Amino acid sequence: GDYLPTRRLSPSFLPSDTALIANLEAAIASSPPTQDKAYPICMTEEAVITLAFSGVAAVSLANNHVGDAGEMAVKQMADRIRSDTKVIVYGLRDCPFAELLVQGLRCAVVGCLEPCRARGQSIFRQEDVCALLDGIRSRYDRIFVTPHWGKEGEYAYHPSPAQVKMAVKWIHSGAHAVLGHHTHTFHGRQTVGGRPVFYSLGNLCFDH
Repeated sequence: GDYLPTRRLSPSFLPSDTALIANLEAAIASSPPTQDKAYPICMTEEAVITLAFSGVAAVSLANNHVGDAGEMAVKQMADRIRSDTKVIVYGLRDCPFAELLVQGLRCAVVGCLEPCRARGQSIFRQEDVCALLDGIRSRYDRIFVTPHWGKEGEYAYHPSPAQVKMAVKWIHSGAHAVLGHHTHTFHGRQTVGGRPVFYSLGNLCFDH
């Protein structure tokens, strides 16, 4: 789900052989927010320290707020997280998925963003997921796709027909589950070939 590192998490409720992943929906930068966003979400670099002790194993940067301090700040943010924490960054074109070993299974977690005005050049695109799955599915025991998509707002509680079609396509291309976020509300779920699709998991920890 969506996560702002405003406070440390306490994932002690999770078994030791699991991995917590999240969508890091904010820009972490020393530069000010851009002027072309109505609701930018920018945090100071101290948020990296909070993230380091959050208990999160991997964070997706494929979302509509990671570029709120500019395109250059996205790379700087990713580099800072890599250098100062053990958290794996994914959802960017140069690192579209995270590799995790969970319960002895080799797992790949793919992050992507739907077409939108806020999608910068560095973010991995939703429309490129199928080609990626074709290339990596033989290398992993489990593959999860975590798209940032859907209609945001308190009146939207269901996925669009286009989302349903895309999720089915990803499952047929080798994904073992689809775990969506962005809407800040729970959306529908279904199974495709026995594999789960959650169109939106809502918020993990978000000041909303």
